[in-house]
Amino acid sequence: MKQLVFLLCSCLLIACTDGEEASPYVDGEDLYMTSCSACHGSDGRGSNLGPDLIWDVGEQTHEGIVETILEGTGRMEPVDVSLEAADAIATYVTEEILIDW
Repeated sequence: MKQLVFLLCSCLLIACTDGEEASPYVDGEDLYMTSCSACHGSDGRGSNLGPDLIWDVGEQTHEGIVETILEGTGRMEPVDVSLEAADAIATYVTEEILIDW
């Protein structure tokens, strides 16, 4: 009986999915804190290792911030993250850090 219930549940689970894996939620704040805050500070105000984001990237577009994250600049090495992660970081920066600008 347990095997039959397991088989039915498994079939139901397979039938309810379309075969594609759901993309995991990407948290821009967590990614920023682990990938960016060491240089730019937890509040984006900079440190002795990196500039204040409000003054340094305040006029960049969202796409420009993503590009900077992925490709780096003359002063900054590229960050080793996916496009999805870079987009999440850029969203966090523009919606939470640059909001004061």
